[in-house]
Amino acid sequence: MQILKFLELIIPLATIPVVIDKLGISSFGLFSMVLIFSQYLILIGDWGFNVNAAREFSVGSINKVRFLVLFRDIQRAKLIFLSLILFFFCFLSIFFHFDLGLAITSWLFIAVSVMQCTWFFQARYLLLQLLFVSFISKLFYVVYVFYFLDDNSTVSTYLFWFSSSMLLTSLFSNVKCYRVMRNGLSKGVIKKTCWYKNLFMPFSKTFLLLLIEGWYLVSSRIVSSLNTPTFYYLSKIFFGLEFVGFFSVVQRIVSSVISLLIPLVDVTFPYLSQLVVKEVSIKGYVGKILSLVFFVNMFFLFIAFNFRFVIFDFFKLEYKYDSFLFLMIYSFIIFLSISGTLMVNILVAKRITSRVLRCVVIGNLFGYIMFFILNSTLDSEIAIAISMILNQFVVSYLLFIASRLSRPPTMTLL
Repeated sequence: MQILKFLELIIPLATIPVVIDKLGISSFGLFSMVLIFSQYLILIGDWGFNVNAAREFSVGSINKVRFLVLFRDIQRAKLIFLSLILFFFCFLSIFFHFDLGLAITSWLFIAVSVMQCTWFFQARYLLLQLLFVSFISKLFYVVYVFYFLDDNSTVSTYLFWFSSSMLLTSLFSNVKCYRVMRNGLSKGVIKKTCWYKNLFMPFSKTFLLLLIEGWYLVSSRIVSSLNTPTFYYLSKIFFGLEFVGFFSVVQRIVSSVISLLIPLVDVTFPYLSQLVVKEVSIKGYVGKILSLVFFVNMFFLFIAFNFRFVIFDFFKLEYKYDSFLFLMIYSFIIFLSISGTLMVNILVAKRITSRVLRCVVIGNLFGYIMFFILNSTLDSEIAIAISMILNQFVVSYLLFIASRLSRPPTMTLL
């Protein structure tokens, strides 16, 4: 599965030089800022379901009927959210003259991302299937970039094809999820739970409980997701849009490595939930995950150091010592990011998520303060990288302390 994930990430990553060459570094920076803003809304639309819904179905605490009802409630809640976002984008286009094409393509990217049922594949150990479909979808995007993207292409056109590459994955996940859940149920039960008339019924109690718990997750993710666009904005103010383009390329490279490692945490989350339910020690599990992530991080730093000129030339970036140092320092966020995600999963498995928000808020504030201190001292873009590393370190450390102090409750959600 890791090989497929690697291929899925490395192929689109290889298109970045072509995209920068055709669109320009400034347009690529604009695309990255739009992408970050869209991902911020995606985090809200997910509402923590990819974690708490996966936990519920992994421990086997729900029967097939409730499974189907919860699927219905989660997806219709997401449709309501997407409808509100579409109305908001149309409002911006009409009254504030926001580019309509960019607004629609941004909404498409949000929609195909939010509607994916990743939580189902994670809980049922079927992520390999979803990953394979995602890999095939990415190939369509690659064909567009190499054969159809030209100098006259706009950011909105590029974003449309970038979003369309995920449409197949979203459709497959919903169809697969529905077919598996309805298997073995009578037509009467299916009609009673998923008939169109039931779409306007009140939400189930199970969903409402997950909605309450999801508030702590989504609020912390909202605050956490503000981190990258905030540093993008600070980069634009202090170092210019060209540096934002360079920053976005570095961020894409590092994020690809993080995305490659995330399945280690996602796939094993059901196993983690079972360990917590059975009150078995998780020290061995955590140690193995973090040891592997640390090794990968060090290997990435080794590659980045020894092939720095090749990397900068491949991505058509101007080599400067400060830029190279920025890449090296920012790379440490790989280990810190995975560590933070793992600590959050431990808190979710223990059904104690209220402590996540305060950890993220403290870490973000510390990072912003350190940026202004470091920037006044160094007067270099390196201040951005150091501040983001310190930010993530504080968040991960506080989450680790919270996970050590927290104890799973004796009651179950359902």
